[in-house]
Amino acid sequence: GQPMTPAPAPPARRAASTARDGRRPYGWGGQSTLGAALSDGAVWDSQSNTWSALGTSGAPTARFDAAAVWTGEEFAVFGGSGQTGPLSTGAAWNPTTGTWRALPSQAPASARSAPLSVWTGSQWLVHGGLTASGAPLADPQRLEVRPPWFLYRRSALPSSTPPLTPP
Repeated sequence: GQPMTPAPAPPARRAASTARDGRRPYGWGGQSTLGAALSDGAVWDSQSNTWSALGTSGAPTARFDAAAVWTGEEFAVFGGSGQTGPLSTGAAWNPTTGTWRALPSQAPASARSAPLSVWTGSQWLVHGGLTASGAPLADPQRLEVRPPWFLYRRSALPSSTPPLTPP
């Protein structure tokens, strides 16, 4: 094995959310050595042997024990525990644009910490985890990762736009 570059590696943590795009591992959140939920992340590039911080604008709130997957396009994080208990929110990091976006509202999704999850190639399946009281949760769910698409028929749109006239 070859050592990873230690700096500027993320600070020490436990229970971070991780996923890999085939070449680069991504990590988000976790718990500090003092037990605080963290709201930062990084990606390690194996070719350059360097760490790069993920942006924080639009990022998921501080959390640990969250589910994470690589969707083929984005690193997505959902659920986990914040300082006040289990969460039912998430966000996705797009490495091409270098931006986070909130996941679509998961209205029926149960707040959960430490769930099992898998990306099937088109769907994110989440199961189990713990409730706010620490009880096991048996509530399988399919999470929406991409915003909804709206399709319009060409005939439903105006064929031309009227010319603008000066006031």
